[in-house]
Amino acid sequence: ISLVQEVISLYGRLGGSQFAAAISYRALFSLIPLATFAATILAQILSSSKADQQELVSAIGDQFNLSAEGVVKLDTLISSVPSPWSLAGLFTLGLALWGATGVMNSMQKTLAVVFDGGVSRSLIRGRLVSALLVLGALGVILAAVVLSAIESVARKWSERLDETLGWQPFGFGILFGVVVYRCPGRTSPS
Repeated sequence: ISLVQEVISLYGRLGGSQFAAAISYRALFSLIPLATFAATILAQILSSSKADQQELVSAIGDQFNLSAEGVVKLDTLISSVPSPWSLAGLFTLGLALWGATGVMNSMQKTLAVVFDGGVSRSLIRGRLVSALLVLGALGVILAAVVLSAIESVARKWSERLDETLGWQPFGFGILFGVVVYRCPGRTSPS
């Protein structure tokens, strides 16, 4: 009970609702720069390979049941993203990343007030740490997208294997045995 009373007392004394509102506000206004940053990088990566771009556009079209016209518009949109590798493009990417770090910056300041008595990092150092946190979050999101794509491919291969074998469990065992038996580096039993 004393812990609950202490938490409530600290929450009121430190202005917990103000920090919660600040984090929510920053989270809302960090989404657009984060999405812009991620979309620009993704579009640049996809525009380097037309085959990968077509595959992604088809997958998005299938996932969201887009019409043929919608798929064409999406492909045109991805193709029309300008290269961010100019001076102006890099500056814009930097601004988008700076805007996306707002929520992490608010969280750092809140944690500094609660745990460190209000002592926080300098502006530049705090933003650099926030940028690393945002890039880490993007990395986690990218890993989830890649794992989802791998799962989708594995499911399609499984369905094709099911159709090929006619759902005969022994067929997969025979196929696996042949692959293992003929595996390079193994000598056949004499």
